[in-house]
Amino acid sequence: MIAFKSIGRSWFQNIPSSAIKQVRDLADEYETVITYGSSMGGYAAIAFCDELCADRVIAIAPQYSIDPDFDTRWSKEARAIKEWHWTIKQGSCQGRKVTVIYDELMNADLRQITHLKKTVQPDAWHEIHVPFGGHTPAKLLAETGQISVVTSALLEDADDVVLGYRWSKLRTSSTYLFNLGAYAARHQRYKLAALALNRMLAQKNHNTPIAHNLLSTVMIELNQPHLAIAHLAILTHLRPNNTALRNKLSRLIEKTVH
Repeated sequence: MIAFKSIGRSWFQNIPSSAIKQVRDLADEYETVITYGSSMGGYAAIAFCDELCADRVIAIAPQYSIDPDFDTRWSKEARAIKEWHWTIKQGSCQGRKVTVIYDELMNADLRQITHLKKTVQPDAWHEIHVPFGGHTPAKLLAETGQISVVTSALLEDADDVVLGYRWSKLRTSSTYLFNLGAYAARHQRYKLAALALNRMLAQKNHNTPIAHNLLSTVMIELNQPHLAIAHLAILTHLRPNNTALRNKLSRLIEKTVH
């Protein structure tokens, strides 16, 4: 296995062509070459597949573009990249099987995948959906014991993968619980959101700031301002230098008292 490490979240734009050639020369010694990556690495797996003469691509929650006008999640990183040397072009991965693993319930990733799909031959494109995996579907697969199922299927070159989740695994998966809570909140199912997020936070080592932030909003919608204050107070403790959070907490306390 040969791994590329992107320094400074540059979407691998600082990798020289000479390095790609070295890897391609090494890969020539092997019968099968697979490019693999997750998120930014998934972008690279597709962007480099032709240069590396890969036989197939496995990309987990990859991007089509991080242009702030298209997706704001990586605006800071996108603005820091002065020139793009490695891009995903129309007709990328010609003649190569491309398997993309993602959560189709996550709208931002679904938009990325929809555009990516247009660059690849339809008969070469394969998808594995991981509901409530969010932007880290591999983490959910690992937490629920499904990573070996997917890995075996991919190594056997299977077109279809059947995931068999067990509730006993899902109910202890922080990834599943958070993304279920976020999905429920977006669809105004606030009681379900509160149940999922509270269950996540009750687990050991999962005192996650983003979950407290979301729960504070959910509790306001459920007309439970005191619980919203409690979660915001924890959040300000976890992020003591965030002035906006402290101001938000102060306003909520003042509004609740009056």
